[in-house]
Amino acid sequence: MNKARKGSGVRRSHASLRACAWGGECCTGALMAMAIVAMGAGPVLADATARDLVEVVDLSGLALSLDGQWVAYRREQARIEDNSIQSHWYVARVAGGEGHPLSDGGWPLRDSAGQSMIEAPQWSPDGRFLYYRAAFKGEIELWRVEVSTARSEQVTRAGANLRDFRLSEDGRWVTASFFPSRDAIAREEARQYAQGVRLDASVPIGQPLFRSNLTTGQPSTVRYSGSWMDRAPLLADQPPVVRRLDTQSGAWSEVSGDLAGVVSASTALSGEVMAVTSRQGRRAAIIAQTNETVMASSRTRSLVVTDNRGMSLSCDAVACTAGMLEWLVWTPDGRAVVFASRDYTRANAQSVYRWFPDTGRVDRVARSNGLLNGGRLPEAPCAVGNSVLVCVEADPRTPPRLVAFHGQGRRKAMLDAPNQGLFEGKPLVAETLNWVSDEGQAYSGIYYPATDGTGPAPLFVNYYTCRGFLRGGLGDEWPFAALAAQGVASLCINNPPPSPRNALTRYNRAPSAISAIVNRLSKEGQIDRCRVGMGGLSFGSEVTYWTMMHSDLLAAASVTSTAISPSYYWYRGFRDQAFRDELRATWGLGAPEETPERWKEISPALQIDRLRVPLLAQVPEQEYLEMLDFIVPMRHAGTPVDMYVFPDEPHMKFQPRHQYAAYTRNIDWFRFWLADRIDPSNEKAEQFAIWSKMRDAYRASPRSVRSGCPTAAS
Repeated sequence: MNKARKGSGVRRSHASLRACAWGGECCTGALMAMAIVAMGAGPVLADATARDLVEVVDLSGLALSLDGQWVAYRREQARIEDNSIQSHWYVARVAGGEGHPLSDGGWPLRDSAGQSMIEAPQWSPDGRFLYYRAAFKGEIELWRVEVSTARSEQVTRAGANLRDFRLSEDGRWVTASFFPSRDAIAREEARQYAQGVRLDASVPIGQPLFRSNLTTGQPSTVRYSGSWMDRAPLLADQPPVVRRLDTQSGAWSEVSGDLAGVVSASTALSGEVMAVTSRQGRRAAIIAQTNETVMASSRTRSLVVTDNRGMSLSCDAVACTAGMLEWLVWTPDGRAVVFASRDYTRANAQSVYRWFPDTGRVDRVARSNGLLNGGRLPEAPCAVGNSVLVCVEADPRTPPRLVAFHGQGRRKAMLDAPNQGLFEGKPLVAETLNWVSDEGQAYSGIYYPATDGTGPAPLFVNYYTCRGFLRGGLGDEWPFAALAAQGVASLCINNPPPSPRNALTRYNRAPSAISAIVNRLSKEGQIDRCRVGMGGLSFGSEVTYWTMMHSDLLAAASVTSTAISPSYYWYRGFRDQAFRDELRATWGLGAPEETPERWKEISPALQIDRLRVPLLAQVPEQEYLEMLDFIVPMRHAGTPVDMYVFPDEPHMKFQPRHQYAAYTRNIDWFRFWLADRIDPSNEKAEQFAIWSKMRDAYRASPRSVRSGCPTAAS
């Protein structure tokens, strides 16, 4: 049981919040430029628990009032007890002061991968109302709240889920676009249920086909959308219905066209990533990217401003060219572009700059040790005024909090710190590590030294991306701080830019990176190189499998996603040509019978003899079937494998109880395999009995032998 914690009252005081529960890679070359930059002691914890990390309050959806005096934002918090996620809209005075609750935010809408969507509300010009989308019981409608009285009301009752909306500059009109009606979707669901689901390119084979998605808070039927793995509700490919509301009379009228619109001042730049128009509509600021040989997420990016006359200006300052540009916003007066850039040498920490295109001047407004933006997603923007910047600040030692930077960033004001006092105990030291492998590639990561036990500690490694307040790596599966508190040092490694498109090149970098830092930390006496574990989601899972197959580094592993295998290919056999084109371009794969040698090189299913590391798989229901062509042979070959499947979960688990179960089981797994420690609680007796039987058989077999490491018998 958690002890009482300061700040818990702040986190749990709003009893009226709606609970949306569900029913129902040893380096042989010189290591150059290795550095450790201590981030300092923070408010976190030798005694952090998995529960603490699951129930951190997140902030997002920042929006400044037109007079720049107030900022609206959303609090979002998971609650394990009732398996709910609560959200609430707040408002705070930008000059400083405590945030005040306004209205229930309903179900926090999520994308098809399970990530919470970042949506800013819209202020009425007079600052009286705040308009926002909200989902209650799966019905997504437009709501508004009167700021002075906190009285909320539902604006639309369209019988269809709201896709998007736009408030006119004078506040008189709301233009809204809707998905097909909920009744039409229900009829199509019923038709397919009764007549059978015809398999075509839209059907996500392997996922339950009827009402198996909870990203809107209620079960819904989804189909593939686009060429990769995104999903959308049934009938979402139909043209939207666009209507306009007179906010004074309440009358609706039909509107032709699509609400999405086009950035009018933008020229057709190749590789455009993001474009935003100034409030006056005369200019567009554009982030564009080049270099098709690397992954889109790490291509070189440039910042350009264009206008309606075809004139363009480029930002050539170091701030615009040295890092990776991630978000941009015009100041209300249209004189400057505010943008964020991340610095890989500082573990992808963000800094925010203001660029005046007409003079070329660039000022740094703020610098962080993590994220400085509008929430957990790096591309979410801060709320920007002419002389103020309001951001969510979060780094490896600081849970999310809302801060305002005034002037040129000379004054910083705390607006809301909902996680203050959440973690108590010994201060956490989270360190930024920089190192270079024998291959000459620079790496960065965040390291949590073990705070429990003596001597060289076991080490857990996660490889992908480490941003903001690290709970459990991308996907929140491996609780770094809680592992460190229980004697397992943890390291989150950022995949370095540029990330080559060739999959083999990307994969091969990981074992080299891990070997280099393990060798370094082992020589320093911090960790035991024979007790290293690894885990990851998505690409992180892929490189975990690859490290298992192509190194002798690991003693245990944990994954939550599949890998490229024949099953993966055939489960998508109905997909359009664009999917197969991407497999060929990135992985060099055609059909298994067409490129058999490449499949043998890539797929874990065809390298079972190399998969010797004890593996825990905690997988969403929509992916587990694709893994069985290597999971089952691993078990039959004598490799310890324990697999759990989480119902109704997309790529990233988001149900609080599922996150908590994944956290606690990962802690148990790595303490068991890396430290021979067992939780004595009665409710875990069966789990550890199963694992102990696996371990005994494994240690008696040749599969457990690792070069340079003692065996159990020795």
